[in-house]
Amino acid sequence: MFSEKNKVRKNGSIAYSFHRCDCDKCPFKKQCLGDNSDGYKQILNNVNYDIFEDQRNFETTEHFKQIHKIRWKIEQRNSHLKNQYGLNITYGTGLWSMKAQSFLTAITANIVKITKLVATV
Repeated sequence: MFSEKNKVRKNGSIAYSFHRCDCDKCPFKKQCLGDNSDGYKQILNNVNYDIFEDQRNFETTEHFKQIHKIRWKIEQRNSHLKNQYGLNITYGTGLWSMKAQSFLTAITANIVKITKLVATV
């Protein structure tokens, strides 16, 4: 049924090629093939299609919608640390250096936040 050309391409998709005569019994022949006069049909499918489909299904659940509602708070805080406290540039090399910089940046931001709270009291 499928041609021997079915292989993974460089862009991460699989091309399924087959002859039009295989589509004769299919009820969706008119919708799928249309009026093309080519001798074969080609369908492109991503290698990670199952993973993408699972994610799409997860995004329709109520649990995802609740998580998504509070995500903006986290992103807002990360943006503040990046723009106001210089977390957008790593001053050292390696993962350990980035972890240390993130930790110290978070401490600095929390100290500033505490001092502003104390000053208002």
